[in-house]
Amino acid sequence: MPFLPTRSRPTVWAFVRIAIDWGILELIGHEIRPSGERLVCREVSSGALYKVDRPQDWSAADEDELVDELKQRLDSVGRSRDGS
Repeated sequence: MPFLPTRSRPTVWAFVRIAIDWGILELIGHEIRPSGERLVCREVSSGALYKVDRPQDWSAADEDELVDELKQRLDSVGRSRDGS
């Protein structure tokens, strides 16, 4: 997965959620499996397929907190590159 971070499963899941929101990835499948949730996505620019599994012991509040934190960090990087 060339563009996905190689951090923990929660970080990858949160990054994928943001990439879907921002139009970088297209959600093509959402599975509820005995082992937990799985998202299957396609990278818009290349067509590459990715799958990511949601951590089973992760609460919705934990997920939302990490997604918000990553969005803020990504936004600040974008602003610093724009000179804002």
